[in-house]
Amino acid sequence: MLKKLKNFILFSSIFSPIAFAISCSNTGVVKQEDVSVSQGQWDKSITFGVSEAWLNKKKGGEKVNKEVINTFLENFKKEFNKLKNANDKTKNFDDVDFKVTPIQDFTVLLNNLSTDNPELDFGINASGKLVEFLKNNPGIITPALETTTNSFVFDKEKDKFYVDGTDSDPLVKIAKEINKIFVETPYASWTDENHKWNGNVYQSVYDPTVQANFYRGMIWIKGNDETLAKIKKAWNDKDWNTFRNFGILHGKDNSFSKFKLEETILKNHFQNKFTTLNEDRSAHPNAYKQKSADTLGTLDDFHIAFSEEGSFAWTHNKSATKPFETKANEKMEALIVTNPIPYDVGVFRKSVNQLEQNLIVQTFINLAKNKQDTYGPLLGYNGYKKIDNFQKEIVEVYEKAIK
Repeated sequence: MLKKLKNFILFSSIFSPIAFAISCSNTGVVKQEDVSVSQGQWDKSITFGVSEAWLNKKKGGEKVNKEVINTFLENFKKEFNKLKNANDKTKNFDDVDFKVTPIQDFTVLLNNLSTDNPELDFGINASGKLVEFLKNNPGIITPALETTTNSFVFDKEKDKFYVDGTDSDPLVKIAKEINKIFVETPYASWTDENHKWNGNVYQSVYDPTVQANFYRGMIWIKGNDETLAKIKKAWNDKDWNTFRNFGILHGKDNSFSKFKLEETILKNHFQNKFTTLNEDRSAHPNAYKQKSADTLGTLDDFHIAFSEEGSFAWTHNKSATKPFETKANEKMEALIVTNPIPYDVGVFRKSVNQLEQNLIVQTFINLAKNKQDTYGPLLGYNGYKKIDNFQKEIVEVYEKAIK
């Protein structure tokens, strides 16, 4: 579930004892028995960066997420200090308190962590933005935690990438499975009971027994039967000019799930007939509009849209905005999903000591395992994993997704 990208910085599986650490080079592993920390290096207070918009969201004059975050911090402090006191290397150190501070966005989070200012110790960031940041600033912050989410019932395997865009392409096959859920039983007709709406997601679309450490974007198409057939023909013929002229809705230029991942698919599929979205948009400005995919049905001149994979899963069909609504003789369907990109990554400022990092990572894992994480699941984080090798587990997967 990708709803977390809209709402927060911090939050938003295999559960094993603490036995790892990520080096400052972001590629190696430091065994716990090799790590030592002095009393002066021990932080008695740790601050997490949390989305300012989420943290300050109000309803009736009250901050609606205040209780959620307070309960989470209480649970986190209790579990962390239990682990600390059970560890011979840390049991004599002071117990640690935890608090949150508001952060505007992912870019601000990375910039603040890179200053190594103890007013901000940790946050969770989009993997793509993190990888690109570290290319220009190697070793300046320390990735240590990978988030996971309940997998979609139609997409449980990360190792599926673009092949040729035909019906046998694994990414097209996923799109066809999406259509069985979204189109064959029309989304507009879903009831809260039949599809298990819990106030945040349609639970029927997820398999909580399988944790996914990746997400994708997707390309929607819309129209009556004749228009859909023409769009598909342009796709199959690799006729970029005709395809683009059906009009494309997209997200911000820096969005991976609503711009960059789809751009990679278009490059691979249309090859030398396509350059970049920005170049093509400059040449054909009327064919593009920055707007949410769930509004595609309301726009007569646009028939293609980019979105997060399965965004309807966390979009209530009874919303006043009437998401994904189309004209009576038209429908929306998935054309193809994108390559997978790693889910979000937890990052420490450089000087947080290694033992404390280890304990924080294990605390995240334990809270999820014991159903005591009152914060993450509301926004799409259902589990956590330690990162043993940032280069292999995150960077290489990311690079493969966008090439």
